[in-house]
Amino acid sequence: MSVVNYAKTINSVYKTKSVDSFIYIDGNRPLKPHFKKIKESIRKYGQQEPILVQKITGGYFEILNGQHRHKAISELLKEGWKGGLDYIITDKPTKDIKYKLATIQSTNTTGKNWSFSDIIESRCKYSNNPDSYIFLNNLINFGDSKLDNISTTIALRLVSSQAFGEMQYGGTNVLRKEDDLIITPHTYDMCVAFLRQMIRSPLDRRQSGLTLSNGKAIWNCEYWIRAWFSLKNNEPKFKRQKFFEKFIKYGNDLYRYSNTKQGNIDWMIKVFNYKTNALEKINTDKYGD
Repeated sequence: MSVVNYAKTINSVYKTKSVDSFIYIDGNRPLKPHFKKIKESIRKYGQQEPILVQKITGGYFEILNGQHRHKAISELLKEGWKGGLDYIITDKPTKDIKYKLATIQSTNTTGKNWSFSDIIESRCKYSNNPDSYIFLNNLINFGDSKLDNISTTIALRLVSSQAFGEMQYGGTNVLRKEDDLIITPHTYDMCVAFLRQMIRSPLDRRQSGLTLSNGKAIWNCEYWIRAWFSLKNNEPKFKRQKFFEKFIKYGNDLYRYSNTKQGNIDWMIKVFNYKTNALEKINTDKYGD
């Protein structure tokens, strides 16, 4: 094993061909296909950035940053590549899995950053509230097809609306704060019931033929979710079944999708109020800008 000193780092950069001495941390994201691009780049230009590791027992090293580079170089060496794996040993080793994964996420220097699906999958393994992340992941992947899937943001809006009657989870930044996300089984069941209602309703693309530009059903967007629960939680006259009945009869003519919460509230009320007697109509003045 040789030691190579790079001016760009105060640490010693080691080089080795013993790549089997490096292990991946359980809870790190799964290897992504882009490691093949990294592999070809290393084959052509060499390894530009050492991986970051910490020593553990048995002469092994845990990879804190660089598992894709390790995978790429492992394959290259098997193919007869003449190089080796460059790595730096951290001077702040830890046994705490949360700290390890926080380091992995914050020091990712090569390739693609962690997606929210990567974060969710990791949190399912080590969070103090693992069931919350399992519930969130299940909600995102709910349905019979990818077109049924909802975004992380929509899932958080839905959880917040069902559990608290308001948008407590304002967006995906909550996933950066590991223990801020708490989804109870009751809230999860309510969210699942909502998704089933929507998929079986005339708002679904298979029932109405109306979709967003990305092919999703009209209910499957953040602004629609926000508008729906604004009416559901604050307007006693707004009844789901009655809205569905009106939509079946008049929705194709009255519906106009909007990229704002207020716009969706407006068209929901327009559909609901159409040919409804005066006593049952929703007062539109309450919901104007």
